[in-house]
Amino acid sequence: MAPADTGDGLNHRLQVEIDPSSEAPSLSWWGTAGETYFIQVAPDLGFGWQYIDAIFQGADAPLSYEFSEMGDASFFRLRSTVQPTGDPWGDNFDGDDVSNRDELLLGSDPFTFDGAGANSAAEASAAAYPVLRPGMLLRETWNNIGAFRLDHLRLAWTQLGEPDTAELQAGLEITDDSALDSYASRFRGYLIPPTQGDYQFAFTSDDQGQLWISSDANPFNKQLACYVWNYAGPEQWNKHRSQTSNLLHLEQGKPVYIEALLKEGSGLSHLKVRWKTPGGRLRHHPASRALVLFPPPL
Repeated sequence: MAPADTGDGLNHRLQVEIDPSSEAPSLSWWGTAGETYFIQVAPDLGFGWQYIDAIFQGADAPLSYEFSEMGDASFFRLRSTVQPTGDPWGDNFDGDDVSNRDELLLGSDPFTFDGAGANSAAEASAAAYPVLRPGMLLRETWNNIGAFRLDHLRLAWTQLGEPDTAELQAGLEITDDSALDSYASRFRGYLIPPTQGDYQFAFTSDDQGQLWISSDANPFNKQLACYVWNYAGPEQWNKHRSQTSNLLHLEQGKPVYIEALLKEGSGLSHLKVRWKTPGGRLRHHPASRALVLFPPPL
């Protein structure tokens, strides 16, 4: 695993890989001279970040860290600062009279201090990265969402704030979920076509749902492929003409961004996607090695 030879870009080109034998993750990134780095882990984006007991100083060279085991971590992120330091362990980045070493031992944050002595120069930046497990997607859910139509809700998505839950889920499917009412869910990830050719997608949901697919890996190029404007049964694929996409030409091995949205009112809810590969038949596609997790935001 070799990080790019530059610190430009999101999170210093952080890469996360899994050892196939031990299933332990390894992280690598570009360490810029004058910057100090901390690593945080979390089982999901709604559970809270925890620091590991390690501090790294950049020297315009690659940096790396290998975990001894997988543990409960599914997401990783770096926090970096340009705070000058000659002793990153003994220094006190946030001005609270507790050393960075003791902050990590106590489980507190070396960048958080609300007192008058807070050191603004120690402010850290960070971005989250997942373990890229084939077949896993990011599912974000917002609870207590009222009687919005999904097309209106999509336009106001950025106003909803942080999701109530953000978790990894196998495949692109919700099956008879009756535990929640008045919620909205978003699945995000990449689809890696196994062969080149024309693909067709079908979609069903209860209540309203939409499937968006990009022409490439850029989420901003996504287009609405198919949708359900009120509801359809779990295996009702032809209630609306809008449930089937046009033919989409995809290249073998070239990732395309994929996103599915669901707005549930009350009662049972579900969301399912199936696709037709070139020369194949329309079939269910709830989980596949062709699906890869989308790196989530902060």
